[in-house]
Amino acid sequence: MFSYCPATARDFSDDDNEVLVKFYDGLKAKVALSDVFPIPREKHAADVRYILRKEAELVGQDVVAWNANRKLFELGMSSLSCLRHSLTIGSSERYNQSINQNLFSK
Repeated sequence: MFSYCPATARDFSDDDNEVLVKFYDGLKAKVALSDVFPIPREKHAADVRYILRKEAELVGQDVVAWNANRKLFELGMSSLSCLRHSLTIGSSERYNQSINQNLFSK
């Protein structure tokens, strides 16, 4: 399985086995150097623009997401704040009404 997330290198470890990176959404992490590959600045910029556009399209969409605390799936709404994505999970009247219409309308 392959995954890719644009980031910029910020610092290398003393033994050169890890690199501190800052991802497109502002999060920082240490990543094994073997998991990092260079891309041109233009590709980085284009990929970040694409990801941010796609994330923005998801804002306000209804989702079904795993709630690890309650150990069950719940209806929620996606939201975006500070360039970091988060999921608002809850049982609002809108969701309850939609569920009741779908389950009990037959």
